[in-house]
Amino acid sequence: MDIAADEHPRDSHARLKTEMWVELIHANNLKMALLAALAAPSLPMVWHVRDIFPGRQPVLRLLQFASRAATKVLAVSQAVAHHLPDPSKTEVLYDAVELPLVEAAVPSQRTPPVFGFVGRLDAWKGIRAMADAFEIVRRRHPGAEFVVAGEWPEAAVLDGRAGITQLGFQQNLAEVWRRVDVAVTPSIEPDPFPRAVIEAMSYGKPVIGATAGGIPEAIAHEETGLLVKPGSVEELAAAMLRFADAPGQVTATGVARRRRCEARYSVETQQTSLDRIYETVAGQRVAAAAGMA
Repeated sequence: MDIAADEHPRDSHARLKTEMWVELIHANNLKMALLAALAAPSLPMVWHVRDIFPGRQPVLRLLQFASRAATKVLAVSQAVAHHLPDPSKTEVLYDAVELPLVEAAVPSQRTPPVFGFVGRLDAWKGIRAMADAFEIVRRRHPGAEFVVAGEWPEAAVLDGRAGITQLGFQQNLAEVWRRVDVAVTPSIEPDPFPRAVIEAMSYGKPVIGATAGGIPEAIAHEETGLLVKPGSVEELAAAMLRFADAPGQVTATGVARRRRCEARYSVETQQTSLDRIYETVAGQRVAAAAGMA
């Protein structure tokens, strides 16, 4: 579109906005889906769901309203999709990560390995069980280290724990993942699909994760990591000790972890799926408009 030479940039920007043709709305959570449904009910909507919602009646009614308004519903895991009202509209689209350079994805061979947690320090993330399990590991391996990158509210639970280093919020997680050898994701409540799991695997790191929510969908047990019962200090400690006692296991399937991310969780894979979904949803609108003509 040409803009006249004497036109004020602010005016041209406004004109660009008013002449923009919107074919669909991509709403990134429940709140945005509800707002989109109310503000632009005639436009097709892709509703992206990243949470496992409580089963309370008011919430269920909101989910049903958003689902009816949406043309397509995307869930970040099967665990999330299971709780949504309309399976016929729902498709699983896993989150994606930028894959690091191959050289950066080579696991280290430190003995014992350095364990790590990346994420918000909420109680339901299993922070207390993780710290208690690491104390058991330290009894056998006094030199073991645990690196934690995350913020409140449960940071105080880790204060004074031997071998645990709290880094607080970290902007550059690449440096954290290079420092960690084994990632731990010990959620005790259903976790939709923690990004830290696939980030760790993109660096070739094994992940110890709880069988809570979408975590088991990301971790191939005994191949890319180990799965444990949520909240079980004993199982979590035993899994950590398997890597501490035999550090070779850290590097054994590093290539498998990287390839799993390349195949399922790369940005390119997600973009290809999104392009297909957008084309389908936009095509449905065109077909509907033609049918009314």
